Amino acid sequence: MTDYVWKLKVKYRPDQPRVPSGSPEGGRWASSRFAGRAPGSPVMGADTKAAAFLAQGLPEVNSLGDKVRDKDGNPVYSGESRPMVKQEIVENLAEGSGLAEEMVNMLVAKWADTSADEDRKALEMQAAAARVFGTEVTPYVSETLGVAKLLNEEGWPLSKKEMDGFVGAMYEHTQRRLAATGFKPSDTITLYRGIGFPRSRTDLSDGDVIDMRQNPLSSWSSAPSEAAKFASHFWGKQASVLIKMEVPVSAIAGTARTGFGSLPECEFIVVGGNDVGHKARVVKVIRDYADWEELGF
Repeated sequence: MTDYVWKLKVKYRPDQPRVPSGSPEGGRWASSRFAGRAPGSPVMGADTKAAAFLAQGLPEVNSLGDKVRDKDGNPVYSGESRPMVKQEIVENLAEGSGLAEEMVNMLVAKWADTSADEDRKALEMQAAAARVFGTEVTPYVSETLGVAKLLNEEGWPLSKKEMDGFVGAMYEHTQRRLAATGFKPSDTITLYRGIGFPRSRTDLSDGDVIDMRQNPLSSWSSAPSEAAKFASHFWGKQASVLIKMEVPVSAIAGTARTGFGSLPECEFIVVGGNDVGHKARVVKVIRDYADWEELGF
């Protein structure tokens, strides 16, 4: 097995504030004001190179003649292309992992169903990624997987070696495809994510820089508009935040063209872990409809 040393080396201060425990996001964040950002002025810009990577080889219009790209080139309306893309992924990962195509198809489909909730199969994939990348699962994954095993929920009929081999094959395939498109391991890709948080939390502001602790595999999007859909819950005790992050190419474990990930959501899978973090920037804290409107979607 290849030694996946991508070394983000962003560690956490032991005294930094924490979000409530038990979150499926596995998030731990601490904010520090980013100088020069005025509240209420979100700065967004899609990574057009990442968009071109996802759209590579796909038609610009569908069978009805409708455009299937957003203004930045992201293939957000590419439903007709999905079967072809998925088959290509399944064939490549089956060859790389040695698993049957039927099993690879189920592994990829399970991520689409649920990547980080209480499903034992999803949690086992997170645990496999932690082993492969030499990181730690978040407390949420560890505790919830333990409960799922106690309840004898069905897991994958695969050994740890087979699970790890699949994750490794996806990473290697993704890195090869990114390199073939012109990305270097040290390059970064601008990705976005929408996250909910308790409305009672008041220490987040537009423009803040936050340290994030994530699950070993976490979903991000190259399309700000798609990520914003996951930040559209801002009622009752819930508020949301849209964040963006410059992610090293070497920390991309999968994409909607190479493994896990929804193509219409322009999904990139980022390596995280309980002991390794990323620095993200708050694009917009969304507490009400007025905040949402400022995003302009």
